Amino acid sequence: MRKFREGDLGPIVDAPPAELADRIERRGRFDPPRFPAAVSSQGYSLLYRNDRLDSSHVSVNVKAGVTEYGANRNEAWVWPAVGHPIWREPERGIEVVEAMVEVLDAEWAIAFAYPERRSMEGPSPIRPWLAWTAKPLQPRPNPPYLRPYPSYFPLDFAGPPAETRPLRGGELRVWP
Repeated sequence: MRKFREGDLGPIVDAPPAELADRIERRGRFDPPRFPAAVSSQGYSLLYRNDRLDSSHVSVNVKAGVTEYGANRNEAWVWPAVGHPIWREPERGIEVVEAMVEVLDAEWAIAFAYPERRSMEGPSPIRPWLAWTAKPLQPRPNPPYLRPYPSYFPLDFAGPPAETRPLRGGELRVWP
C-alpha cells in the first residue's frame, strides 16, 4: 500500500468504458499476456478505493472469471467505513444489496460485520445483517466447491432473522 503518486491511474468514475476495460486488462489480470489470451483459473481481481479515512470511505473488490478448485466463481465485496451512514439505515443497505444483485445478476448476497472477538473459540466470527437469496440455496457439489454452501450460508448460527420479506424474486432476511 502506498499513496497515489504522479502518473498513477486516476479516478475510474470518469474513465470512458474502453479505457476502463484497458486498465482492467493491464492491471487486473494475474496472468499476462493481454486479451485475447484466456484468463487464468484465478480470473481477474479489481480493487477500487480511495485513501481517505472518513465516514464516506467505501472500497469495492471484484473477482471475476475464477475457475480454480474451491474458489467462489465470481464475487464482489463492498466495504463501507465503520462510520458510514449505511450501517445506521437498513433501507440504505438494502438499496446497496439490490444494486449489486442487479448489476452482477447475483444468486445470493450477504451484508455482515466482523464483531470484536473475545476468544478464537465459539461461533462464526461474523454477524449477518442482511442476507438475500434468489431462491432457496441448494447444496452444491464438492468438488469443485470446498463447501456445500457459499460462506457463510446457511446462517443457522445467527438465529432467526427479525424480518423476512420478498425482494427481487427472492427472499431477504434482516437481523437487527
